[in-house]
Amino acid sequence: IVQFCIMSSLNIPIYLVLFLISQSITTILALDEHYCCPNTTTYNNITNTSYNSNLNLLLSNLSSASREHLFYNFSIDGTDNFETIYGLFMCRGDMLSVNCQDFVTRAVKDIISLCPGSKTVVLWRDDCMLRYSNQSIFPDPNYGSLINNPSTPFVLSNTNPITNNKHEQRRFKQILGKIMNDVTNRAASDDRSIDKKIAIREAKFSVNTTIYALAQCIPHMSSKDCLNCLQNAIKVLNKCCDVYRGARVQFPSCFMRHEVYRFYNVQGHDGISKKELVIICVVVAIVILLFLLSIGVFHLLQRRRRMKRNNKTLKEMNVDLSGILTAESLQYDFSAIEFATNYFSMENKIGVGGFGDVYKGELDNGQEIVVKRLSRRSSQGVEEFKNEVVLVAKLQHRNLVRLLGFCLEGEEKILIYEFVSNKSLDYFLFGTLVYTSHFSF
Repeated sequence: IVQFCIMSSLNIPIYLVLFLISQSITTILALDEHYCCPNTTTYNNITNTSYNSNLNLLLSNLSSASREHLFYNFSIDGTDNFETIYGLFMCRGDMLSVNCQDFVTRAVKDIISLCPGSKTVVLWRDDCMLRYSNQSIFPDPNYGSLINNPSTPFVLSNTNPITNNKHEQRRFKQILGKIMNDVTNRAASDDRSIDKKIAIREAKFSVNTTIYALAQCIPHMSSKDCLNCLQNAIKVLNKCCDVYRGARVQFPSCFMRHEVYRFYNVQGHDGISKKELVIICVVVAIVILLFLLSIGVFHLLQRRRRMKRNNKTLKEMNVDLSGILTAESLQYDFSAIEFATNYFSMENKIGVGGFGDVYKGELDNGQEIVVKRLSRRSSQGVEEFKNEVVLVAKLQHRNLVRLLGFCLEGEEKILIYEFVSNKSLDYFLFGTLVYTSHFSF
């Protein structure tokens, strides 16, 4: 295929002069922009062909897709093969989506005017590529040999050699050759993501100089075609630029670049693929689920242990409580105690004891009571409860506050006493005294 290829080479002074002279220029090529128009694939009557309508529709679809993709391919079927059109764009795999979208938006505006009447066009700009053709550009048996011909690459380079020392130049070639082969093999075997068939490597040349390399193929290429394309790029690089500080070789289906500065986005390189991201999310979710499950099981076991300890304590207390479980001292339901104390409201709270809060309450029969609710945080609450019940039960006396009952339900440990209003000590010791007069004056 004979191709007409142009690379923008405007220097800065000329660029400024042209810009100042002509304000009507709407498109100015970037300094590293280049395009290729095979002169055997043109059509006549640009504005009145079905192909032109299909082309506009294709470019519109590519522009819309650039909002979400770094690579996208699309085709429009015509009434015959002559009017069918295929297109795609590819941005460097580490590029931000907004930058890729900017490239595609500008490229679809420029590409028709750059090659008017051409049915096959390839445009490169800033390591991004947009192309269309009336011949299939998707994988086919001749795909590799058709577009990877080493005689038709675009080459950009920094013409400054890495050093003028011949020995150091040979060492630079060896290091560069090794990392270029590494990125080639890596990219050719990298099928982890439809948006990225890309690889990077870096290697130290000297204390102050590091070589950075990147290779990328069109994602839907086979590993074999990708490998062939990048190997052709290496051949071109070795002939022209393997001692230069930087260079890039760009084919319509792959490209390769090296520099002595980091030109790619580190966070984006060889990035986590969608499949890997899904796997990571699933693993993290499973770990979190297992962690929460283990916490739940731990608390359940702890609760069962406490229940067993409570039951064991109740069994051990049976003998001591046998004198308590009478008509005057009963085991109360927790719900009854809640109701009596207005659900342990602050209005019913009358004090704080050594091991919990004290509430005033009233039973259904109108009897006023005092409820001592032992703290759940007390590690020895069950034993303290047992000791107090046994002790108070054995020491009941007319001069002591009478124990009416208890509640031991779940984690709740409650003692119920009779309520005695504040009076003088002689009332509790002697009751009501009646004084009579024995003397008259």
